Amino acid sequence: MIFFILIAIGLVLFASLLILIPAMRSRGANIQEQESRRELNVRLTKQRLNELDDELAQGLLTDEAYQAAQEELKVGLVTEIDKTNDEHTSGSIKWAVAVGFIASVIACGIVYQRVSQLPRVNHWQETVSNAEGLKNKLGQASVDNIGVSDLRDVALVLRTALIDSPEDHRRWHMLGRVYMSLQRPDLAAEALEKSLAIDQNVVEAMMTYSQALITLGDEFSLNKAKNWLSKAVESRPQSQQAWGLLAVTATQLGDNQLAQRCWQTLATIIEPSDPAYALVQQQLNSHSDNESEARTTFDIQVELSSELADKLPEKAFLFVFAQDNKSDVRMPAAVVKIPLSKFPLQVELSSQDAMMPSYNLNQLEQVKLVARISVDENVATSFGELQGETVVDVIHGNRSSQTIIINQELL
Repeated sequence: MIFFILIAIGLVLFASLLILIPAMRSRGANIQEQESRRELNVRLTKQRLNELDDELAQGLLTDEAYQAAQEELKVGLVTEIDKTNDEHTSGSIKWAVAVGFIASVIACGIVYQRVSQLPRVNHWQETVSNAEGLKNKLGQASVDNIGVSDLRDVALVLRTALIDSPEDHRRWHMLGRVYMSLQRPDLAAEALEKSLAIDQNVVEAMMTYSQALITLGDEFSLNKAKNWLSKAVESRPQSQQAWGLLAVTATQLGDNQLAQRCWQTLATIIEPSDPAYALVQQQLNSHSDNESEARTTFDIQVELSSELADKLPEKAFLFVFAQDNKSDVRMPAAVVKIPLSKFPLQVELSSQDAMMPSYNLNQLEQVKLVARISVDENVATSFGELQGETVVDVIHGNRSSQTIIINQELL
């Protein structure tokens, strides 16, 4: 508020100057005009006085008439000068100041009304001052009775407290949990990431952070969740929540082997009498059925053209992937990455190498098989990489042999 008052005073002064400066310039011009008029009046008066002297000398005027005319000229000159000064001094400047001040006050009021967050500031101050009462209210209320407004107030109190204690990882963790309750996994992930940046060994923060990342659902977030949950199960190998979250993450990433291992571990941790045990067994049976499904597999021999032998990097990786040849979808339906070694290389590419469980070789009819040599461990195209490709039909559930010759340099 003090800052706003200072800004408002500055704006008032600035606006007043904007009014006063032109007024002062106008006053200067008026003063020059007055001086010119005064000089002209004085010159004309002197000329008339000289004429009166001549008329008196010639006997055209009596002494009384001469004195009266001379007095009249002098009084007229003084009156004209006073009148001119009164017209251009006091009134113009006073009006300029008044107009400038009023305009500034109105402008400040309009700006304040438009941009101020006074109601929110008042709410923030009331919420922070009532933090203890809010804490007691949440402690006494059941989960179903905690409203969104209460959770938002808690987040507001926590953010305010973190201004003074930004290294408090517990508050960052709590803020992340509140954001999860508010269904804002993006904000929750940011808060929990800060909590883990301060203390990387809090398993509860790892799992809450992973929940936020799983909710976001993109591949990058899922891989981060997988890494944190792998660390969590190392720290707490008997944690049902950690193993369950890791199983869900692995399933979404299409990592069936890891998902199967997680469900198997959960089956040994959970008591058979626990209702969750039946769900774990159901997942294990589901994964067994998926594994028994016939796989679509390509046995690929990758060869290098002799023309590109001298351009082969010393350290690189070989990506072999399949893309739908009948659509514009560029995301691979299956991809394998191996360290580059001596050619020819043998690579197996199957429907189990899918990047996403819902998009694999079993959904395609014709694919473009691509072998690419990359030095940056990234399947995306880069300048100077070496590549070869071939187009083949997909025979679902069967294994077929293919050959790819790397004979292109990407420019």
